Amino acid sequence: VFYNCVNLGMDVTGLFSDMPTLNYGVFTYAPVHGSLSLPSLQEIVRNVSRMQAFSYTKLRRIVSLGAIPSIPSGYNTNIPGVFAYIESLDYVRLPNTLTSIGDYAFYGCVVATDITLSNQCKTIGEAAFYNCKALPELNIPDSVTSIGAYAFRSCGAITELVFSDNVDTIGACAFYDCNGLKTVKLGKKIVELGDRLFYGCVN
Repeated sequence: VFYNCVNLGMDVTGLFSDMPTLNYGVFTYAPVHGSLSLPSLQEIVRNVSRMQAFSYTKLRRIVSLGAIPSIPSGYNTNIPGVFAYIESLDYVRLPNTLTSIGDYAFYGCVVATDITLSNQCKTIGEAAFYNCKALPELNIPDSVTSIGAYAFRSCGAITELVFSDNVDTIGACAFYDCNGLKTVKLGKKIVELGDRLFYGCVN
């Protein structure tokens, strides 16, 4: 709808509160800003041909995403996830209906300092929070069972990781270059740890 409207400058705070579906590429590259609240949201549509929904915008806060069950995956750094490359985003609250966070979902949200995951979340996708380098702490819910490759790569401000006994798989390079990391506590049911998992964690 507003794809590549580079001069739009819309403040979305308080808008679209009754929107049940969020389509691909809705605001990609448009400099929309403010706080996003979508309490009626039921679905985020995934499409192979476009960047996703709010990537590259100027949003500062994601307050409410309704009752969505998942954030769909992007495909790579060129076709990233729904909220990728929002370099102004610093606050995220994900709903407790959310059970999965797709690949590249918040890739490159470099100033994000306050992200709360759903306490029903089971899977965190590949590169989901790659280079969220300002994130100072990460509370992984007990519900999480699988963390994808590169999921938190280059999140250099994280100092401590505690995994519940429900986590059984952590993909390759998931915490690669998390160079502020000092303490890691693994659960008792880990069955797969990927290659170079903590590479570059010099502390």
